[in-house]
Amino acid sequence: MVPSSQTPFALDATFGYKSSNLRDYVLEKGSTRFGERDIFSITIDDICTGGTAKVTELQIPRGSVVIVNAAAESDMAVFAARAIGAEQQGKRYLYRTGAAFVSSRLGIGAKVPRSAEELDMDYHSSGSKVGNIIIAGLYVPKNTAQLQSLQKQRGRKIHVIELGVGRLIEEGREAEEVVSTAFRELSKKLEEGQNVLAMLPGPSPPAMTRF
Repeated sequence: MVPSSQTPFALDATFGYKSSNLRDYVLEKGSTRFGERDIFSITIDDICTGGTAKVTELQIPRGSVVIVNAAAESDMAVFAARAIGAEQQGKRYLYRTGAAFVSSRLGIGAKVPRSAEELDMDYHSSGSKVGNIIIAGLYVPKNTAQLQSLQKQRGRKIHVIELGVGRLIEEGREAEEVVSTAFRELSKKLEEGQNVLAMLPGPSPPAMTRF
């Protein structure tokens, strides 16, 4: 296994980090706000042996950071169920999570990735009136290769919109117009049934393009 601090994600110029342990990561990113005593951990043993009841027993002060350890989606489902129960009792949480928590929280089961045929990726192949949109953000070797493959395979069947971060920064008050222009182009192509790839150019752009 490779420590997370040695992966391409950790080396990203925008969102990079040096710590593999999440406790150290919290201190690395929020040392001015959090101390070691503010960080709590829900272990896999807490989840597997105690279930939702065990998670409920943990007395965590307001304003703390809670690290949830999970080895499988079933572990995350247990935690999500308990979190929902706590919210129904008036608790409030701010989540920073991966996709596994989102699907568990919403009760969405695992799904096989949809194929190009199911998405109707061929322009107007089945009379589709609305195109598909792909939004690319964080750049690491894997998804850079995926985007290159996508553009090579689809060619003219996919329209690419690039929103340069440099322009947004340099133009200041005009930044909103830059986004509006991209949004109009995006909407027009989708209405025409064209598939659109919206992306930020460069080796390490921000993680999300907002239209």
